[in-house]
Amino acid sequence: MRHIQGGLKVALILAIDDAATDLTLIQYILTNHEVILARNGEQGLQQLEKHPQTDLILLDLHMPVMDGFTFMDRYHELNLDIPIIILTNTEEVAMEIQGLEKGAVDFIRKPLNFKALQMRIDVQLRLKQSTELIKEHNRHL
Repeated sequence: MRHIQGGLKVALILAIDDAATDLTLIQYILTNHEVILARNGEQGLQQLEKHPQTDLILLDLHMPVMDGFTFMDRYHELNLDIPIIILTNTEEVAMEIQGLEKGAVDFIRKPLNFKALQMRIDVQLRLKQSTELIKEHNRHL
């Protein structure tokens, strides 16, 4: 995370979704952050190679080329520690549980509620920021 803004640093957020409308909404909601986009899991992995400093991933599950679950499996091979929030149309509780078991920190159903999404993203970014501060403090000790 970079520059401080309202107590929270400006974050680099990777949004992976095949729906152009949803990506546009995400960019609109997150104007205080830097957002990079991918239309499927494969493009998402390519973006992570270019931007390993990414602070948060917003991930759709149902996409062509590479779906969200396959992305999560491949993401773990990269040994990165980036929180993932799943954004999906599915109502299936089994898919929610599977996503959380694969390491997602949150599961948000579409259509997106702008305020709730922003608040949940802020919570995850604050947790990441706090974790980074603790790690830095421990390195100094």
